[in-house]
Amino acid sequence: MGGFEEAEIDRLPIDLLSHIFVLVTSFKDLAKASVVCKEWKQAVEQSMASRERLSFTGWKMDDQPTARLVLHAYNLKELDISRSRWGCQITDVGLYQISSAKCVGNLTSISVWGMPGITDKGIVPLTIVLWSCRHVTETGLSVLVNKCRKLESINVWGTRVPAGCFIREEAMRGFEEAEIDRLPTDLLAHIFLLITSFKDLAEASGVCKKWKQAVKQSLAQRERLSFTGWKMDDDSTTRLVLHAYNLKDLDISRSRWGCQITDIGLYQISAAKCVSNLTSISLWGMSGITDKGVVHLISRTSSLQHLNIGGTFITDESLFAIADSCPHLKTIGLWSCRHVTENGLFVLVNKCRKLESINVFGTRVPLGCFISLLSISPALQIKPQGLLLDVERVSMWPVV
Repeated sequence: MGGFEEAEIDRLPIDLLSHIFVLVTSFKDLAKASVVCKEWKQAVEQSMASRERLSFTGWKMDDQPTARLVLHAYNLKELDISRSRWGCQITDVGLYQISSAKCVGNLTSISVWGMPGITDKGIVPLTIVLWSCRHVTETGLSVLVNKCRKLESINVWGTRVPAGCFIREEAMRGFEEAEIDRLPTDLLAHIFLLITSFKDLAEASGVCKKWKQAVKQSLAQRERLSFTGWKMDDDSTTRLVLHAYNLKDLDISRSRWGCQITDIGLYQISAAKCVSNLTSISLWGMSGITDKGVVHLISRTSSLQHLNIGGTFITDESLFAIADSCPHLKTIGLWSCRHVTENGLFVLVNKCRKLESINVFGTRVPLGCFISLLSISPALQIKPQGLLLDVERVSMWPVV
């Protein structure tokens, strides 16, 4: 019987032997078979070349044997090097060796799940589940989604990326399915006009030239810009205002982590084309601005109707500039402007004949001043309302 086997096994063609070895899943058995003879070694190599899938899960493999097998798998399409309890332990060295295999360019599926021995250096030359990849950021995901146009699924469980990133990427994928590249710039600009996040607009402008043009066009159509709550500085704020040619309402109010503008920013903003058409400006709480910046900006706002400069350190110098440059002013907020005096208020009310309301809460102006202001403009509303009651009481005092 043994002689019959020896006589018959040698007659099997290599193609049939390789087909038999394709059915063998044990890499240990394949290694033993390859050392029987030259024909069997050739058949084992041929069986590896015909495989479309290799999984090393559960096998105690290191860099050298794993790379050796992948190098012979010319038709490989799916490579699984996932970690198991006693399984494959691949490092960057192994990934470098695998990346030189002929099959790498045809791979459609790769799993290196749980491989703690690999880093960016090994992954980059090789080529997406990102399960528990805690060092991945939203910037990397944005680049990935933007450039991998056929990406359909991504697993980001356990990452530290904020939820807002996924909403933006999902929206971008939805637009892509709608052939967003075919949309005209005017329609893109209308879409970007609905976006209130300046961070999202900045990211959109970096996608391509067409999107950058659409973002600029959307800014040119805006009639209102509010930086309240956004951490903006002089340059970033100015850059946006300069593109908002039709702007009418500018809100640079301070919030807890919000916009911090200085006189330099006001100087730069005053050069924008839209400044002469502004009807409303709020600089509430901007502790970094002084009379120099306010005067320079206000001197160019001839259409201004509503101004809020409460919570700042302005003086009468700013009020004089407002009185000279803003004949259409209707409301002004001077909340807690403690360096403003009655002289500045007199000039303001005298020259701004359309002034309807003034908020002087927290100022250090005496009550008698408000009586004089009402004699100049009886219809003037002086806020807060409780202050009017005190004014009325003072007006009824007997004159001695």
